[in-house]
Amino acid sequence: DLGPDDFIPNGCAMCAIGFESPSIPPSSAVNIPAVSDPVPSVDAFVVDASALEHEAQVLRSRLELSTALNAGLATHASEIHDQLIALRERARKGYNLGLQAVDRLSSEVETRDHIIRELRDDNQGLRDQAFQANTWRTQCNNLCKTTADEATSYQNALARANAWISSLNSQLAAASVPALPLASPPVSTAASLTSVTGDELSRFRADFLPRRLPFRLNGVESVPSLPSETLRAESERRRVQCDPTAAELDDARDSLDCSHRELDVVRAANQPLQYDLRRVNALLVAHAEEHQRDIARTRDLETSSSAAEAARVSAHADQDSAQASVLPIASRAASFRSALVDDRRSATQRLVQTQERVRRLTARAVGLENALALSQQALQAKIAQLGGLIDHDFLRKRTGRSRFEVMQSHEDASTES
Repeated sequence: DLGPDDFIPNGCAMCAIGFESPSIPPSSAVNIPAVSDPVPSVDAFVVDASALEHEAQVLRSRLELSTALNAGLATHASEIHDQLIALRERARKGYNLGLQAVDRLSSEVETRDHIIRELRDDNQGLRDQAFQANTWRTQCNNLCKTTADEATSYQNALARANAWISSLNSQLAAASVPALPLASPPVSTAASLTSVTGDELSRFRADFLPRRLPFRLNGVESVPSLPSETLRAESERRRVQCDPTAAELDDARDSLDCSHRELDVVRAANQPLQYDLRRVNALLVAHAEEHQRDIARTRDLETSSSAAEAARVSAHADQDSAQASVLPIASRAASFRSALVDDRRSATQRLVQTQERVRRLTARAVGLENALALSQQALQAKIAQLGGLIDHDFLRKRTGRSRFEVMQSHEDASTES
């Protein structure tokens, strides 16, 4: 490859000697008489002939020198022509390399546009999924709050029902103790009566009056002053008092069973929401990983774009250096100046068009890089916000689960008691 150092003044003999332009020789000092004029003197004529011969020799030597200089100039022009052809080929190669680099840069910019569009679509999908996750989280929080409130109300109702059962059992015990003064069976306490089932209550209601009447009759035998009608009225009154109490016990147990069933239904309805929340968290993690891979691919594209830009700048610098080296050579080659000017004009026009296109592409690439940076910042902020929301929701879920387990343990303890 030719370089600027190849075109030094000592590159050829003509450059070392220098260009000598041909000039018209001075007029002769000998006055040549006409044919009809007489010759004044033979000696003067001989002297004039000698002077003319000397001038002819000088002119002949000048002609030989001009011929040699013309031959050297022709050789030098041929060398310059070959060098110009080589420089034009090198400039054409650099120009083609620049066009290829510009095409590569255009394709990379289009690829980056496609990637940016995909990132925007992914960002919109992430926003939609985040909005859906927030909606599900709000529904889950509302359901957890409603479940906690309902569980609290159910436990309060359970406590009231247990207190009501205890009071009813104490009333039953108080109602049954005076009726068994002599040989009454052992009476169970209020704590043991709270665990009486519906079947036991029915058996107790069926067997209470037949058992109580003999005991009262035994008591009547020991107290003969009481009439039989009084005993029957007393037994009827106690039976009437026990029937509403047993009915209230049945209603309380039915309400407790209904509360337990509603709690089971609420727990079963909460399970799909928990599953959906875990699935949304997994999707968010997967999208975050895909976004990191997209960022890595974008960085690789930026690296390749920088390499293409460096190659374009190098080709442009080579083209500028070639043009700078062509200028002094073109000034010495007058015969090729017009063609070189035309070629340079067309090359300059193509270069201006290329520079304008490169400038537009560079401005577009800068705008895309700024938009990509803003999109990355927005995505990072959104991912950080989603991470904080997920951590906060995880802590709230753990807190809500611990409260729910404590409430369930209290409920199991109350059921066992």
